[in-house]
Amino acid sequence: MSIYSIKSIVAKLETNDLEGTIQFYTDVLGFALSGKFKGHIFLSKDDQTIMFHEMMDHHGQDKPIMTGSLYINVEDVDEWYEGIKEKVRLCYPLESFDFGMREFGIWDNNGYLLILGSAISSI
Repeated sequence: MSIYSIKSIVAKLETNDLEGTIQFYTDVLGFALSGKFKGHIFLSKDDQTIMFHEMMDHHGQDKPIMTGSLYINVEDVDEWYEGIKEKVRLCYPLESFDFGMREFGIWDNNGYLLILGSAISSI
């Protein structure tokens, strides 16, 4: 057993558009702006937080990049899908998978892939 503990893990993502990111996450996904200071914003929903900050010069990138995705486990993925499918750019539509999840993928305003999913109760 480890002597180290983790209190939380918060995604810290870069953006070229803080205001557009606030608008996408609050208007489309129902997050609240829970903090803002010196090029950083905190967006929260249901005790979960995502942090965004302005692009940093030290790594030489000119746009936000991420090779993975953010997986958002939601209560009723069908309800989420019906509520936002016309407001977002879909990566893939609502689908049930053999690994026990029903999910869909969307792109946020920064180009990050967000996957929203719920466990399939029959598995």
